[in-house]
Amino acid sequence: MTTRVRFLGLGALILSTGIACGSAPAGPAPAGASQPAAQPTAAATATTAPQAPSFVDIVGAGRQASYKVVYRISGTSQGTSLAGEQTVYFKPPKRRMDTKMGGEDTSMFMLEDGTYMCMAQGGTRTCLKMPQGQSLPPGQAPAGQAQEQVHANPGQYDSTYQGTRQIAGQTAQCYGIKSKAGGPAGVDEGLVCYSNQGVPLLTQTKSQGTEFSMEATSYSTSVADADFQIPAPPMDIPQIPGIPGLPGGVPQLPRP
Repeated sequence: MTTRVRFLGLGALILSTGIACGSAPAGPAPAGASQPAAQPTAAATATTAPQAPSFVDIVGAGRQASYKVVYRISGTSQGTSLAGEQTVYFKPPKRRMDTKMGGEDTSMFMLEDGTYMCMAQGGTRTCLKMPQGQSLPPGQAPAGQAQEQVHANPGQYDSTYQGTRQIAGQTAQCYGIKSKAGGPAGVDEGLVCYSNQGVPLLTQTKSQGTEFSMEATSYSTSVADADFQIPAPPMDIPQIPGIPGLPGGVPQLPRP
Protein backbone atom coordinates (compact mmCIF):
# COMPACT_ATOMS: atom_id res chain seq x y z
CA MET A 1 0.00 0.00 0.00
CA THR A 2 2.80 2.36 0.92
CA THR A 3 4.67 1.56 -2.31
CA ARG A 4 1.53 2.27 -4.41
CA VAL A 5 0.99 5.63 -2.75
CA ARG A 6 4.61 6.53 -3.47
CA PHE A 7 4.19 5.67 -7.20
CA LEU A 8 0.98 7.71 -7.38
CA GLY A 9 2.72 10.68 -5.80
CA LEU A 10 5.66 10.42 -8.18
CA GLY A 11 3.30 10.27 -11.20
CA ALA A 12 1.49 13.37 -10.06
CA LEU A 13 4.81 15.20 -9.67
CA ILE A 14 5.95 14.25 -13.23
CA LEU A 15 2.59 15.26 -14.69
CA SER A 16 2.62 18.67 -13.03
CA THR A 17 6.24 19.31 -14.09
CA GLY A 18 5.45 18.46 -17.73
CA ILE A 19 2.57 20.93 -17.82
CA ALA A 20 4.74 23.68 -16.37
CA CYS A 21 7.43 23.10 -19.03
CA GLY A 22 4.99 23.14 -21.90
CA SER A 23 5.13 19.48 -22.82
CA ALA A 24 1.37 19.28 -22.54
CA PRO A 25 -1.05 21.40 -24.63
CA ALA A 26 -1.64 24.78 -23.06
CA GLY A 27 -5.17 25.80 -22.31
CA PRO A 28 -6.58 29.33 -22.54
CA ALA A 29 -4.81 31.84 -20.30
CA PRO A 30 -6.68 32.82 -17.19
CA ALA A 31 -8.53 36.10 -17.29
CA GLY A 32 -6.25 39.01 -16.47
CA ALA A 33 -3.05 37.11 -17.23
CA SER A 34 -0.51 39.01 -19.34
CA GLN A 35 0.07 37.76 -22.90
CA PRO A 36 3.61 37.28 -24.24
CA ALA A 37 4.66 40.00 -26.71
CA ALA A 38 4.39 38.99 -30.37
CA GLN A 39 7.77 38.53 -31.99
CA PRO A 40 8.27 40.71 -35.11
CA THR A 41 8.66 38.87 -38.37
CA ALA A 42 11.67 39.33 -40.63
CA ALA A 43 9.52 41.39 -43.01
CA ALA A 44 8.46 43.69 -40.20
CA THR A 45 12.01 44.31 -38.97
CA ALA A 46 13.49 45.03 -42.42
CA THR A 47 14.26 48.74 -42.98
CA THR A 48 14.29 50.63 -46.25
CA ALA A 49 17.05 53.13 -46.98
CA PRO A 50 15.70 56.68 -47.46
CA GLN A 51 15.29 57.61 -51.10
CA ALA A 52 17.34 60.52 -52.38
CA PRO A 53 15.25 63.59 -53.24
CA SER A 54 14.66 64.07 -56.96
CA PHE A 55 16.96 66.74 -58.37
CA VAL A 56 14.25 68.19 -60.61
CA ASP A 57 11.70 68.19 -57.77
CA ILE A 58 13.91 69.88 -55.19
CA VAL A 59 14.97 72.57 -57.68
CA GLY A 60 11.34 73.14 -58.63
CA ALA A 61 10.37 73.61 -54.97
CA GLY A 62 12.78 76.54 -54.73
CA ARG A 63 10.73 78.54 -57.21
CA GLN A 64 8.04 78.94 -54.55
CA ALA A 65 10.31 79.60 -51.55
CA SER A 66 11.00 83.02 -50.03
CA TYR A 67 14.56 83.62 -48.90
CA LYS A 68 17.52 85.93 -48.50
CA VAL A 69 20.93 84.35 -49.09
CA VAL A 70 24.40 85.91 -49.04
CA TYR A 71 26.90 84.12 -51.28
CA ARG A 72 30.69 84.19 -51.43
CA ILE A 73 31.82 84.12 -55.06
CA SER A 74 35.18 82.87 -56.26
CA GLY A 75 36.71 81.35 -59.36
CA THR A 76 38.75 81.90 -62.48
CA SER A 77 37.89 82.78 -66.06
CA GLN A 78 40.51 82.49 -68.79
CA GLY A 79 43.23 82.83 -66.15
CA THR A 80 41.65 85.84 -64.43
CA SER A 81 40.69 85.47 -60.77
CA LEU A 82 37.19 86.31 -59.64
CA ALA A 83 36.10 87.20 -56.11
CA GLY A 84 33.09 88.97 -54.69
CA GLU A 85 29.80 88.71 -52.89
CA GLN A 86 26.19 88.49 -53.99
CA THR A 87 23.03 88.82 -51.91
CA VAL A 88 19.84 87.37 -53.37
CA TYR A 89 16.35 88.31 -52.19
CA PHE A 90 13.47 86.22 -53.49
CA LYS A 91 9.78 86.52 -52.72
CA PRO A 92 7.84 85.07 -55.67
CA PRO A 93 7.56 86.57 -58.19
CA LYS A 94 9.94 89.34 -57.08
CA ARG A 95 13.72 88.94 -57.14
CA ARG A 96 16.59 91.23 -56.24
CA MET A 97 20.35 90.64 -56.53
CA ASP A 98 23.06 92.87 -55.08
CA THR A 99 26.56 92.17 -56.41
CA LYS A 100 29.88 93.53 -55.19
CA MET A 101 32.77 92.59 -57.44
CA GLY A 102 35.82 94.23 -58.95
CA GLY A 103 35.05 97.57 -57.32
CA GLU A 104 31.54 97.61 -58.82
CA ASP A 105 28.40 97.69 -56.68
CA THR A 106 25.22 96.94 -58.64
CA SER A 107 21.69 95.79 -57.85
CA MET A 108 19.15 94.12 -60.09
CA PHE A 109 15.41 94.23 -59.38
CA MET A 110 13.10 91.90 -61.30
CA LEU A 111 9.61 93.12 -60.44
CA GLU A 112 6.11 92.73 -61.82
CA ASP A 113 6.33 96.03 -63.72
CA GLY A 114 9.79 95.55 -65.18
CA THR A 115 13.49 95.03 -64.60
CA TYR A 116 15.71 97.67 -63.04
CA MET A 117 19.47 98.01 -62.64
CA CYS A 118 20.89 100.30 -59.95
CA MET A 119 24.54 101.32 -59.65
CA ALA A 120 26.32 102.90 -56.70
CA GLN A 121 28.74 105.77 -57.20
CA GLY A 122 30.01 107.14 -53.95
CA GLY A 123 26.96 107.56 -51.77
CA THR A 124 24.63 108.01 -54.75
CA ARG A 125 22.48 105.36 -56.41
CA THR A 126 21.49 105.65 -60.06
CA CYS A 127 18.74 103.36 -61.35
CA LEU A 128 17.82 102.46 -64.91
CA LYS A 129 14.69 100.74 -66.18
CA MET A 130 15.48 98.18 -68.85
CA PRO A 131 13.42 98.26 -72.08
CA GLN A 132 10.65 95.70 -72.47
CA GLY A 133 12.08 92.40 -73.69
CA GLN A 134 15.66 93.47 -72.96
CA SER A 135 16.05 92.56 -69.33
CA LEU A 136 19.47 91.73 -67.98
CA PRO A 137 20.22 88.13 -67.01
CA PRO A 138 19.73 87.46 -63.29
CA GLY A 139 23.11 87.68 -61.63
CA GLN A 140 25.92 89.94 -62.77
CA ALA A 141 28.79 87.54 -62.14
CA PRO A 142 29.32 84.54 -64.40
CA ALA A 143 28.95 82.37 -61.28
CA GLY A 144 25.53 83.91 -60.68
CA GLN A 145 24.55 83.31 -64.28
CA ALA A 146 25.66 79.66 -63.97
CA GLN A 147 23.58 79.20 -60.83
CA GLU A 148 20.52 80.64 -62.52
CA GLN A 149 21.10 78.55 -65.62
CA VAL A 150 21.11 75.29 -63.65
CA HIS A 151 18.20 76.43 -61.48
CA ALA A 152 16.11 77.30 -64.54
CA ASN A 153 16.92 74.12 -66.53
CA PRO A 154 17.37 71.18 -64.11
CA GLY A 155 16.03 68.71 -66.65
CA GLN A 156 18.92 69.56 -69.01
CA TYR A 157 21.46 67.96 -66.66
CA ASP A 158 22.22 64.40 -65.62
CA SER A 159 22.44 64.33 -61.83
CA THR A 160 23.99 62.00 -59.26
CA TYR A 161 23.04 62.30 -55.60
CA GLN A 162 26.09 63.11 -53.44
CA GLY A 163 24.53 63.10 -49.96
CA THR A 164 24.22 66.06 -47.60
CA ARG A 165 26.43 68.91 -46.37
CA GLN A 166 26.02 71.58 -43.72
CA ILE A 167 26.04 74.98 -45.45
CA ALA A 168 25.10 78.29 -43.79
CA GLY A 169 23.48 76.36 -40.93
CA GLN A 170 21.28 74.32 -43.28
CA THR A 171 21.28 70.66 -44.29
CA ALA A 172 21.90 70.79 -48.02
CA GLN A 173 21.08 68.05 -50.54
CA CYS A 174 23.95 67.83 -53.02
CA TYR A 175 24.12 66.56 -56.60
CA GLY A 176 26.85 66.11 -59.14
CA ILE A 177 25.62 67.41 -62.49
CA LYS A 178 26.69 67.08 -66.10
CA SER A 179 25.15 68.81 -69.08
CA LYS A 180 23.22 66.54 -71.41
CA ALA A 181 23.98 66.48 -75.11
CA GLY A 182 22.34 69.49 -76.68
CA GLY A 183 21.85 71.15 -73.29
CA PRO A 184 22.40 74.85 -72.57
CA ALA A 185 25.94 76.15 -73.03
CA GLY A 186 27.86 77.66 -70.16
CA VAL A 187 27.89 74.82 -67.58
CA ASP A 188 29.52 71.53 -68.53
CA GLU A 189 29.62 69.89 -65.10
CA GLY A 190 29.70 70.70 -61.42
CA LEU A 191 28.31 70.24 -57.92
CA VAL A 192 25.13 71.92 -56.68
CA CYS A 193 23.55 71.82 -53.22
CA TYR A 194 20.05 72.92 -52.20
CA SER A 195 18.19 73.34 -48.93
CA ASN A 196 15.24 71.03 -48.32
CA GLN A 197 13.07 73.90 -49.60
CA GLY A 198 14.99 74.03 -52.89
CA VAL A 199 17.06 77.15 -52.14
CA PRO A 200 20.49 77.03 -53.86
CA LEU A 201 23.24 77.03 -51.21
CA LEU A 202 26.27 75.93 -53.23
CA THR A 203 27.01 76.06 -56.96
CA GLN A 204 30.39 74.88 -58.26
CA THR A 205 30.58 74.73 -62.04
CA LYS A 206 33.16 74.03 -64.70
CA SER A 207 33.15 74.85 -68.38
CA GLN A 208 35.84 75.46 -70.95
CA GLY A 209 38.41 77.76 -69.36
CA THR A 210 36.26 78.70 -66.37
CA GLU A 211 35.60 77.49 -62.83
CA PHE A 212 33.17 79.27 -60.51
CA SER A 213 31.84 78.79 -57.01
CA MET A 214 28.95 80.43 -55.15
CA GLU A 215 28.62 79.28 -51.53
CA ALA A 216 26.03 80.57 -49.07
CA THR A 217 27.42 82.21 -45.93
CA SER A 218 24.07 83.45 -44.59
CA TYR A 219 20.52 82.12 -45.03
CA SER A 220 17.17 83.52 -43.95
CA THR A 221 13.53 82.93 -44.89
CA SER A 222 12.54 86.43 -43.77
CA VAL A 223 12.05 88.75 -46.76
CA ALA A 224 10.14 92.04 -46.54
CA ASP A 225 8.32 93.87 -49.32
CA ALA A 226 10.53 96.86 -48.52
CA ASP A 227 13.54 94.88 -49.78
CA PHE A 228 12.19 95.30 -53.32
CA GLN A 229 11.78 99.08 -53.34
CA ILE A 230 13.90 100.84 -55.98
CA PRO A 231 16.39 103.09 -54.10
CA ALA A 232 16.21 105.96 -56.62
CA PRO A 233 13.80 107.22 -59.30
CA PRO A 234 14.56 105.10 -62.38
CA MET A 235 15.52 106.51 -65.75
CA ASP A 236 14.40 104.79 -68.93
CA ILE A 237 17.12 103.69 -71.32
CA PRO A 238 16.56 103.13 -75.05
CA GLN A 239 16.34 99.72 -76.70
CA ILE A 240 19.77 98.54 -77.82
CA PRO A 241 19.39 97.07 -81.33
CA GLY A 242 20.50 93.50 -81.86
CA ILE A 243 20.80 92.62 -78.16
CA PRO A 244 17.45 91.06 -77.17
CA GLY A 245 18.58 89.58 -73.87
CA LEU A 246 22.07 90.94 -73.31
CA PRO A 247 23.53 87.46 -72.72
CA GLY A 248 27.02 88.89 -72.29
CA GLY A 249 26.19 90.60 -69.02
CA VAL A 250 25.87 94.20 -67.93
CA PRO A 251 26.30 96.69 -70.79
CA GLN A 252 28.89 99.45 -70.49
CA LEU A 253 26.54 102.33 -69.91
CA PRO A 254 27.79 105.88 -69.36
CA ARG A 255 27.66 106.86 -65.72
CA PRO A 256 25.99 110.17 -64.89
